[in-house]
Amino acid sequence: MIAQDLHFVLFSNCLISRGAGRALLCDLQNEHFIFLPLALVSVLKKAQKTSVHRLLQQYPDHASYLQDFLHHLVESNYGFFTREPQLFPKMNLEWKSPNTITNAILELNNNNIENGKQALDALHDLGCIGVQCRFDAPVSLPALYDLFERISDSRIRHIELIFPWHVDLDAAALDIFLKKHLRISFVLCFGAAAPEYSFTTAKVIFSPKRQNTALHCGAVSELFFSPNLPTFTESQHHNSCLNRKISIDVDGNIKNCPSMAQSFGNIKDTTLQEALEHPEFKKYWNITKDQIAVCKDCEFRYICTDCRAYLENPHDMYAKPLKCGYNPYTCEWEEWSTNPLKQQAIDFYGMREVLPEFKLKPDYVPPRSTGTSST
Repeated sequence: MIAQDLHFVLFSNCLISRGAGRALLCDLQNEHFIFLPLALVSVLKKAQKTSVHRLLQQYPDHASYLQDFLHHLVESNYGFFTREPQLFPKMNLEWKSPNTITNAILELNNNNIENGKQALDALHDLGCIGVQCRFDAPVSLPALYDLFERISDSRIRHIELIFPWHVDLDAAALDIFLKKHLRISFVLCFGAAAPEYSFTTAKVIFSPKRQNTALHCGAVSELFFSPNLPTFTESQHHNSCLNRKISIDVDGNIKNCPSMAQSFGNIKDTTLQEALEHPEFKKYWNITKDQIAVCKDCEFRYICTDCRAYLENPHDMYAKPLKCGYNPYTCEWEEWSTNPLKQQAIDFYGMREVLPEFKLKPDYVPPRSTGTSST
């Protein structure tokens, strides 16, 4: 039995995100979540204002079940019982970052390495934290050494590499390169099977699939959920993909994302700072999931990535991401690429020829290096 004067309180890092069909209880410290029926969300909301004893009296037919449920939450470290609930304030959900840019994508090849060097220097000045470098053609290790030599004293802390594997590369030599550049935390080598080699400093994935990084961008999947404090708080106020992001495509065009059409100049004659000052550059930064069709009714909206490059309605910047197969009204996932309602948009973006590849599980998580939270 629970003492009459005890109240139930969720830990401040355990927050509820309510959807149309169910809710999530997210533990943002341990980075996991559980599903909750909407009826129990209402009970937990009442528990904030009344004692457990009085709460159970309001549900006499379900008192035993509710008591077991609260004990389960306590045993699972989602909450606790207390006589002084007023001593435990709610978490501050503000999000702040001192960095002008927090994350970036660079499309590179052997012909535009100088663009990459120039971009890395500029991103350091803007306070960028994470960078994903995508190569559409084989790149040599000497070229990579040359590119990343300049980041030893950079503000950039996390680097992801995506490039095609080729016969002149050697797994042991790649491992030596990664040991020298410890800021490289993730590598995706496509077009080859994994060698029998154990990499020690970075996560290295080999995929036999052909990659078109522009068309493969924007996938929404449970694999990409980030139930952590930076993502949850940033998503309250900003776009979970494009906020404070800048990209340079393979031709040197400065964009919000390489998959998007609009360019804000070319790195050959425009600085990143000048591109940022364009009146339309930041127009996507503050589009939250609470504003996006269907997403606003989804329980995953504060831990999910987003995509404004590929939309179900290409002419509506607030449309649901094209590559999302989740239905928050039925709480079910489906294969998005076979949905009849998405076929017109698929043709609009010219991705018909690569559809079979989307039915396979993706091999890597899209980049999302966030700034700092105020909490």
